[in-house]
Amino acid sequence: MNDVVDRLAVAASHQERGASGAAPPTDDELGPPDTARAASRPTAGSGAAAGADGGRARDGRVPEGTPWAVVGLRSEDLDGSHRGELLRRQLAAVLGAQATLHPDLVVLTGLRPGVEHLGALAAADAGVPYAVVLPYPDPVAGWPEDQRAWFDRACGAAAHLVTLERTRPADLAGRRSAMQRRDGWLRSVSVGAVVVTDGRDAEAELLLRRFTESLGDDVWTIEVEPT
Repeated sequence: MNDVVDRLAVAASHQERGASGAAPPTDDELGPPDTARAASRPTAGSGAAAGADGGRARDGRVPEGTPWAVVGLRSEDLDGSHRGELLRRQLAAVLGAQATLHPDLVVLTGLRPGVEHLGALAAADAGVPYAVVLPYPDPVAGWPEDQRAWFDRACGAAAHLVTLERTRPADLAGRRSAMQRRDGWLRSVSVGAVVVTDGRDAEAELLLRRFTESLGDDVWTIEVEPT
């Protein structure tokens, strides 16, 4: 019904007249889907110029399509575990459903161990392209060899690779700040998001709150069992 209401609003804006009735509208009475939202969301190749409707500035680094972020619980125990396999299937189901609504869906993920890595795998399972969004170059410096290997494989399979900052911060505090800026960028460019939490992890709960504040009802929440 939200989609129906949105399309009725678009039709009214195009026709410059209101409408009323006691029965569901026909397709002829509806405007095109998502027209108003698409005009204010960033798209690839649009540069930094604001849209004609006065919407937020557009960022040319955003992959073309309808961008959805997958963020949440960071955990090295999820990959290969029963919890992780279940979560991967849940994520694939959500992303597959969104792809039916948005055929040009593209998943944005950062590939940190846990939800972000599983988000890339789930996108591939659902047949949805994904973009790897890195806060700075070589974020895996110091990672164990096996983790670097799956990171490289996931980057190689990505449809897009976006690096937000030119240099790697020298200290831990700088890297944490860059990661927060990356999360803020994801919130600013995404149409929707899937946020995974276990109800206890402070970082995941903060991500859920901030993405919900930015995107409202366009945030899907998945809660996994805590370890």
